[in-house]
Amino acid sequence: MNNTLVRKVIDRLRTAEEPSTRQTILATFGHWKTTSAGKHRQFHRVLTLLHDADGPRSVSELRTALGISERHLQRLFRAQAGVPPKLYLRLLRFERAYHFLLNHPPLPNAEVAFRHGFADGAHLSREFRSFCGATPRMVRTAAPLSS
Repeated sequence: MNNTLVRKVIDRLRTAEEPSTRQTILATFGHWKTTSAGKHRQFHRVLTLLHDADGPRSVSELRTALGISERHLQRLFRAQAGVPPKLYLRLLRFERAYHFLLNHPPLPNAEVAFRHGFADGAHLSREFRSFCGATPRMVRTAAPLSS
């Protein structure tokens, strides 16, 4: 398994200019999540919890749900994903919000933020700029609603 794939996904998202390129990058990330999970039983459990709609939204909630120490969770993520759990959670939250923006009618940023675990619309915008160099509005404009 390529332990740096998550880091590469983040780096490529930041430099991607076309919405189709971002979608391809996120599809690669999605494929990695489904294929790598089975290779390590405990990490499979982690990903299963994280990808449940009502799953943990913070490192603390994840650690509690798994019944492991924060340090063990850090080591597990570093070994299996190549990044700390907090960064993985941020990327996962961004991915969900990104797909939501592409596949739903426009909503205010505050509403999208609330639905996907961001503190507010400004937090959503900062994360979008951090991960893909574009605001949610720019993402919506560049990639019209899928039919």
